Amino acid sequence: MPVSDAKKASNAKWDAANMAYQTVKVNKTLLEEFKELCAANGDKVNTVLREAMEEYVKKGRGQSGNMILDLRAKGWSDTEITNYILWIETGEEQYKPNEVKE
Repeated sequence: MPVSDAKKASNAKWDAANMAYQTVKVNKTLLEEFKELCAANGDKVNTVLREAMEEYVKKGRGQSGNMILDLRAKGWSDTEITNYILWIETGEEQYKPNEVKE
């Protein structure tokens, strides 16, 4: 079933608000080999590049960044996270969480 014009417009609006393009200048031979390898493995070029970027950012966040994201995912507020980090760093009881959320 073809995509309706309304759906195309909705997708374009979302893309405009949430997506961006990044042009990369690389050696022609490298690009050709990369595309061939992606095709041989059944991977899409954009998917491989996006996943590499996501992994790079995840690695770059470091341990505390991942901890903060994990705590947010568990429902902790920014204030609770800040106090928890202060308690870890200073040991001051005023920052100690009332209970540890799982």
